[in-house]
Amino acid sequence: MGQRVRFAFLFFRLASLILCARSGYAVTTWTVSDASDPNSGTPSPHTLRGALLQAGNGDTIVFQIGTPITLTNPLPTITQAGLTIQGPATIDGANRQIFSIAPLPGNTAAVTLSNLTLQNGLSQGGNGGSGGPAGG
Repeated sequence: MGQRVRFAFLFFRLASLILCARSGYAVTTWTVSDASDPNSGTPSPHTLRGALLQAGNGDTIVFQIGTPITLTNPLPTITQAGLTIQGPATIDGANRQIFSIAPLPGNTAAVTLSNLTLQNGLSQGGNGGSGGPAGG
């Protein structure tokens, strides 16, 4: 009887992995409930910095905070395909770049930012779609 249970578990686990692979990725929602921005150590996944470090392709980051997040250092570069960051939330860049998006090769899905207030942030020059240096 124990072997049947283990076989059934392995079968369903394999089936779920195949379904996730066929859809492109498993989707997780990360909830930011801590407005702090730790600048050392391993950040909690309940901070924006921690959620960005934990999130994978297709994941969603949502907010359950009522105060602005003031950055102490630049956020990690977003490399995840299909990531959604959905407010309402206010992110204060404290005179630095707030988001940097640089998909890894092969990641073509767009990153979606919605219902966010970005304040006191700086843009960094790049191609800007014109082939020459331009700010964003």
